[in-house]
Amino acid sequence: MFLKKAAGAVVFYKNPNGKIEYLLLKHSARYWNFPKGGVEAGEREIDTAQREVREETGLDNFKIIPGFRTGEQYYYRGHKDHPKIEERDKIITKAVTFYLIEARNKDVKISHEHEGFEWNDFDGTTRRLRKNRAYKKSQGILESANRYILRLFTLPAPHGNKKA
Repeated sequence: MFLKKAAGAVVFYKNPNGKIEYLLLKHSARYWNFPKGGVEAGEREIDTAQREVREETGLDNFKIIPGFRTGEQYYYRGHKDHPKIEERDKIITKAVTFYLIEARNKDVKISHEHEGFEWNDFDGTTRRLRKNRAYKKSQGILESANRYILRLFTLPAPHGNKKA
């Protein structure tokens, strides 16, 4: 079994009217998620998150929000044609650490790895994530980030994020 480390970020933009929007990247016909990628040798996870945001979104005017860090772990099987022979047909554990990044603008220029992007409010982001197989993990990351942002900016909870 292989362990691969990755890092990424929940990227948000706070409009002048105070409305929070989240950035999702389209990876394929039905898969949307936050910017993320593999941790390179000698690289800290937080540096990976910043690098991946720059590479995948073209954003470079942003701020890491201190104090937020969450993650997910999942398993997959390396495909038979994987470029790394040692990963072919092996079970791979991927551990992803997410940080929170505030974008200073919404001027996204996606990389060749993606087919599109969207900025959405919390409810719109939730609807988009529901189309993913790993919806519950991504939704949990979004909810954690949203709670943190609401406390940070002391904003009222949006309609779809009321506490039970």
